[in-house]
Amino acid sequence: MPQPSYHVDVHYLMPREMFEDEERAAALRAAGIEAESVANTVLLFRDPAAVEALRQAPTWLREAMEAAGFGFVESGGTAPIERFDLLEDRHRMRKFKTLLETLKAHENGWDRFRGGFDTRLLWAHESRMQALAAAKQGDTRWQEVMNVCLDAAAQLEHKAGEPSPDWPTETHVRAAQAADDAVRTGDAKRRKAATRSSRTSGGGLRWLRKAALVVIILGLPFYGPFLTNPGMMVSLMSGN
Repeated sequence: MPQPSYHVDVHYLMPREMFEDEERAAALRAAGIEAESVANTVLLFRDPAAVEALRQAPTWLREAMEAAGFGFVESGGTAPIERFDLLEDRHRMRKFKTLLETLKAHENGWDRFRGGFDTRLLWAHESRMQALAAAKQGDTRWQEVMNVCLDAAAQLEHKAGEPSPDWPTETHVRAAQAADDAVRTGDAKRRKAATRSSRTSGGGLRWLRKAALVVIILGLPFYGPFLTNPGMMVSLMSGN
């Protein structure tokens, strides 16, 4: 059975743009929702085949992934997977760290399950994403972390009986970083224009408070702080 792509996108439950208007931001914060908090995000798989495979996985795995902050619908993302900011990277790592605790404790935590979902390949892909993040840092310390992540990914792919892809390379990452800079410049201009528009139009707070209340009632997970360092990175990315 061909394996799906295990790429996940960071999806904001309340988009960051909603916090650019001071009144809306105040209403959301009063409801306990912060723009950049981990609790305001969920990880969604981009590949429909990955979503379907997860839905067929054992109950314990589905529950563990939901508790860690994964969703069961497609992200709809189309941007190059190399294009993410470091805040999104930290959000993703925290959720993967939460999932790791369950996988390590379960006797069958690292396996291919009914429907084809493979936690080893999920972790291998995330290891490569961390290699991307390391390469974007650009200094010697992060070069070392990048190599650790790529080695861990290759080992997991070998255990799963799958070939290792040839990404990322530093050339690709540098090109992606340049594209990120251009996107951020364009986003900043659009947000500034949107803020002016929202301040002149007014209203909308009543709906916003209701939406925030629904989110609170449904419940949002809270995750403790996660400090990135090479030692923890090795443990996280190797699945040990």
